[in-house]
Amino acid sequence: MRLNDFLYVVTLAKEKSFSKASARLYISQSALSQAIKRIESEIGSKLLIRDTAGTFELTDTGKMIVDYGTDILQNEQELMHKLLPLSENNTLYIGAGNFGAKYYLPAIVREFTSKFPNIIIQISESHSIEMQNAIISGDIDICMLHTPILCQDDIEFVPIFDEKVLLAVPYNHPLSKKYGESAKSNPVDIDLSDAAEESFIFWKKEERFGQRALKFCKDAGFEPNVIVEIMDFEAINALVACGMGIGFVTSKIPEVPSGNRPNYYCFKAENTVRTYGLAYLKKSSKKNLINIYLEIAKNALKDV
Repeated sequence: MRLNDFLYVVTLAKEKSFSKASARLYISQSALSQAIKRIESEIGSKLLIRDTAGTFELTDTGKMIVDYGTDILQNEQELMHKLLPLSENNTLYIGAGNFGAKYYLPAIVREFTSKFPNIIIQISESHSIEMQNAIISGDIDICMLHTPILCQDDIEFVPIFDEKVLLAVPYNHPLSKKYGESAKSNPVDIDLSDAAEESFIFWKKEERFGQRALKFCKDAGFEPNVIVEIMDFEAINALVACGMGIGFVTSKIPEVPSGNRPNYYCFKAENTVRTYGLAYLKKSSKKNLINIYLEIAKNALKDV
């Protein structure tokens, strides 16, 4: 059995669900199911006893593999941790956008450096396309990105969580009065065409998110009246809270520090969900270092 085979079986046993296990492993349910069938075929014994309700129990063979697999995976992780300080690659170059560097990186880097104080961390802030180019050139080892990924043949992308694009509207705005209160956690639907005559605080239109936001408006039948362009979701959110206009933000944006909280509405359009994750070069020479960073990042961001 391969190391990944043990990982699949142990994770499935822990999660007791194909959907939860596949999500934790960042593979599809069908891929996990096929992997289990392949393992069963290779060892000549069933690992699971399935029932009509879709649940399952481990067979004696399955339990044995989980017992041995748990030890094997733990030993492998301990070995990688012990080898890491001996590595000649003792610097990890990390990339992140402004938002990710402020809200996501601190928890990851704090945990990583506490475990590996001898590893030097260098962080650079940039935009998505620039970071992808930096991965290809070798200037960045791993970075936080959102989809779409432009260089899929060269870059490995590990999804962490999804964020939804929402329309932020001032608390006392006529649209807020029409559609009522709406929070990021449970947004109310809005007809985006109702915003045709409104003033927009917009992400710079030459950037990817600006282009996406522009398409939202055009698909709703209007050209947005943009009064401010900026590349900062927090700034857009704050300006909306001040009543300057409405704007597109993401569901992970923190609340404004003062003033009336905007209402956040969802709307029907293509590409309103972005997947946020970690990306690195498939052929990187720092795979061991990157894999450990990935595990720490997944754990640090599990409740985001």
